[in-house]
Amino acid sequence: MRVGRREVRLCLVVDRQSLTKRAWERLTVTAAEAGVDAIDSAEKTEYTDNETHGSTKEPRSRAAHVANWRMRLLELDVLREVVHNRPDGSWMVLDGSLGKEFRQAEFPDGFIGVIKNFTKEVLFELPGGRGATKQVDLHTLIAKLPVAHRTAVFGRPDGRVAFWYVRLRGPIELDYPLMGVIKAEVPLGAGQYLDSELVDRLSRCLVAERTVAAPGRDPRWHAHLYPIHLAERAIRTAFVSHTVLRAAVKWPRITA
Repeated sequence: MRVGRREVRLCLVVDRQSLTKRAWERLTVTAAEAGVDAIDSAEKTEYTDNETHGSTKEPRSRAAHVANWRMRLLELDVLREVVHNRPDGSWMVLDGSLGKEFRQAEFPDGFIGVIKNFTKEVLFELPGGRGATKQVDLHTLIAKLPVAHRTAVFGRPDGRVAFWYVRLRGPIELDYPLMGVIKAEVPLGAGQYLDSELVDRLSRCLVAERTVAAPGRDPRWHAHLYPIHLAERAIRTAFVSHTVLRAAVKWPRITA
């Protein structure tokens, strides 16, 4: 296991409207000298302003969404670099859900998104008796799913992402039935469908990469994939501590 590429960018997301013009200019200059990008939380991104979820108004919430979007753009840069150089027949695993940014023509097939923490408030429409359909919630869908098994494949409303759930552990020895389950997502072209054999193969590969771990400080241990777990550990070594960040934030003060 090796680190293919590591890039760290520090961003300071600020509500520009709460600052004077002079304070903002001073902040951007000081931040740039320290190697930090000063970003206005009013910046429009796919995570803060979109047709599905509307616009996020609260400045602190917007700041978090803007930072997450900048992180996503950095992930796209890495994907562009490595996706075309991967071995034939191999697949790349991305930690997190796939947004519209991954539908660009520059990204060919061969990558899958894996989500450890996913929304639980969803309903699924399944075939019922006599040609009818029935709705089930996520708990009902996967509560009795055996280890190393997957659910059926579903599609997002826009038809551009297929997803399913895979059980890595449990459910008997875990605290609740939804533990030990990951969500897998694969982007689709217009009118495209996933082959069941491919879904089975990808699911087997995901199960084979589960971390042999016991409960510890990480509450997500039950849904870890070993390579992603190692990648997260490598990334944490580049994190700047809260103490250092607080010490680095110096607001303009009157000196005379």
